[in-house]
Amino acid sequence: PAELTVRRGSVDPMLTTHKPLLVVCLPDLAEELESLLVEIGQNELAAQVQHLRIVDRCRCEEPNCATFYTAEPPSGRWGPSLEGIQLPSADSWMNLDVVDGRISMVEILDRPNTRNRILEVCP
Repeated sequence: PAELTVRRGSVDPMLTTHKPLLVVCLPDLAEELESLLVEIGQNELAAQVQHLRIVDRCRCEEPNCATFYTAEPPSGRWGPSLEGIQLPSADSWMNLDVVDGRISMVEILDRPNTRNRILEVCP
């Protein structure tokens, strides 16, 4: 796939038309997510990280928001199977929305570099 030819830190124009792998676009974040999930005993969710795709970003336009979706965002609420998991990040606020056992959204606040990268991938 085209996304596998992208060098760390660069953006291939083709990535903006696809649902790129998180591990390709933000490898350090993917590694951190996986590690934090293992740390809190969420091994099944940690196993999903290498396969997560960035489907869309949060459109709130808050300057500190780097939240992105790994599943199609709902038109309303996620539904009754939603589980929120806060991750013990040392330098920012991170929370996962898990729906039916699958990571559906990664909510991140106060990470300007991550936000900038998400804006490149999902303009």
